[in-house]
Amino acid sequence: MNDIDKVKEFVKIQRKYASFFEWFKREKKLKEVGIVQCLFDSMAESGTLSYHGLIASEADPPDCIAKDPSEDLVGFEVRELVDQQAVEMNESGKEVYRDWNTSEVFQEIQNIIIEKDSKKYSGPYKKIILVIPTDEPTLNYKELKNVLDKHTFNKTRQINEAFLLFSYHAETQNYPFIKLNLLNL
Repeated sequence: MNDIDKVKEFVKIQRKYASFFEWFKREKKLKEVGIVQCLFDSMAESGTLSYHGLIASEADPPDCIAKDPSEDLVGFEVRELVDQQAVEMNESGKEVYRDWNTSEVFQEIQNIIIEKDSKKYSGPYKKIILVIPTDEPTLNYKELKNVLDKHTFNKTRQINEAFLLFSYHAETQNYPFIKLNLLNL
């Protein structure tokens, strides 16, 4: 198979809606590590990266693990923010998109936090970090940063930190992210 055939194959299997983080659709573990690495890359650029040695976790959950500066294990759980109905409609040939309002974004993020906080994380993890990637076309980093910085999400039992990660932005040449405010128990 030549390079052109490989590109055609990729385009054929690529999701048709909000597909940026779908690079390795068939390899879930590779995709999850890639998403967390995107966060790490942007954290490094902003001077806030404090993790190293990222690998896929053998015991899911969490999806990935890394070490903090003290060499303690940190678990990373990944869950995409995407409108599944829009994905399905686009896959069936209808070209639609979801026009999110702020309260819908808050509710969807809260639902993701609740879902991931309810999992059983086994292992000696110093903390669990949730990474929520999104490539939703109407979700804008600058607009959401202003409102998310002022919003606090409900209490969590296991999730210590959460980040909303946006797809690559050509203007900033990185993956913009927002650290979400969580109330921990």
